[in-house]
Amino acid sequence: MFDTELKYKLIMNDIKGEIEKGLVKPGQRLPSIRSLSETYSCSKSTVIRAYDELEKAHLVYAVPNSGYFFLDSKKKTPSSSQRIIDFETAA
Repeated sequence: MFDTELKYKLIMNDIKGEIEKGLVKPGQRLPSIRSLSETYSCSKSTVIRAYDELEKAHLVYAVPNSGYFFLDSKKKTPSSSQRIIDFETAA
């Protein structure tokens, strides 16, 4: 469990670092869950946890079946009318 804690924080910090360095542009698609799990040799749930935490911090947003994207700090989170709610994954 301790290793998972470190991995998801490492992934979060690496993505934050890329954002701070300007390597990621607003609206740009971030690496897939699968590719990050292979890069960091961890489970997909660890990567999902990292992305969830970044989403809570309003740095990224998810588009169902499309991936995660960098949220432009000047724009607000997509409005509820723009969001697609995927009830299948919620169940």
